[in-house]
Amino acid sequence: MLKNVVLILFAFASFAFSAGVLVEEWNANKAYKIEDIVVYKSEAYFAKQNVSAGNVPDQSNIWKKIVDYSNPKDYKQDLVYDIGDITKYNGEIYVARHWVSNTHPNKNDPWGAWIFINNYAPITTPKTGPIAKLPPHPGAAGKKTILGIDSDGDGIRDDIQIAVTKLIPDDPYVRAGVLFPLVMQQELWKVVLNNPNESFEFYYPHLLRTSAGVHYSIETGAEDIFPYEKRAILLYNTKERFLISEKLDSIANGHGFMAYDYYPDLKEKYDREFKEMYEREMERQK
Repeated sequence: MLKNVVLILFAFASFAFSAGVLVEEWNANKAYKIEDIVVYKSEAYFAKQNVSAGNVPDQSNIWKKIVDYSNPKDYKQDLVYDIGDITKYNGEIYVARHWVSNTHPNKNDPWGAWIFINNYAPITTPKTGPIAKLPPHPGAAGKKTILGIDSDGDGIRDDIQIAVTKLIPDDPYVRAGVLFPLVMQQELWKVVLNNPNESFEFYYPHLLRTSAGVHYSIETGAEDIFPYEKRAILLYNTKERFLISEKLDSIANGHGFMAYDYYPDLKEKYDREFKEMYEREMERQK
C-alpha cells in the first residue's frame, strides 16, 4: 500500500545514492555528516568531519568557511585547491573534498576529489520575520472538492499553506521541506483524477513524487518538526481525500519502487520543483 511505501521510503532514503551535496541552512538541533555544506549568517561552511548538533559554524574549526561561495572562480588545472575550496567547471559548482591539483571536477565520480553542489545558488541576504502575505482561510468551501482551494495559484492548498506557515513562520527552507511532500501528493491526486483508469505503469513516474517528497522532508530537517503523521492529518481531512489515498494504495499494492533519484530525468525534474518551491518560500518572507 502507498502509505506503507511512504514509510519504507523514509528508511530507504537514508541509504539511496544521490549525486553531490545539498546545501541547507544551519540547524542548531541537527548533527551533520562530513562534507555537508551549510549556510550560517549569510556564509557557507564545509564540514571537515562529522559534526554534533550545536557546533556553531563560525565558532568551530570543524567547519571551514567557503571563501567566495557566492562568486566561485573558474577551475584552473594548474592551481592547488585545499579542502573546502570552491570552483566552477562547465557551468557547475564544486567544492574540494581534500587537497587536489591537476584533477578536473566530474559530477559522475561521486568518490573523486571534487563534490558537486547539487542545489547551488549564490547567498543573498536572508529575508526574515513573519510572512508578508497568506491566502484567506477557505473554511468549509475548501473541503468541497478533493483538490480544495489554491487561491494564489502556487500549487499549495490554502488550508495547508496557512497551517504550515503558522507553525514555521520564519524558516523558508524547513517550511519548503514540509510543504513539498504535500504538494507532491496533491499533484499525484491530479493525475489520478484526470486519468482514473490507467495502469500501474502509467502512474509509476508520478508515484515517485512520493519518494522525492520523502527525500526533501528528511534533507531539510522538516521530518523532525512536522512528521509524516501530522502531514497526513492535514492532507486526508475529508472522506473523499481519504478515499483517493485508498485508491492509490490499491494501485501501488504488490509493486516494487525505486527511489526517484534512480531515474536521472525524474531526479532533475523533482529537484527543480523543490528548488522552485524553496525560492517561492524565500519570496514570501518580508
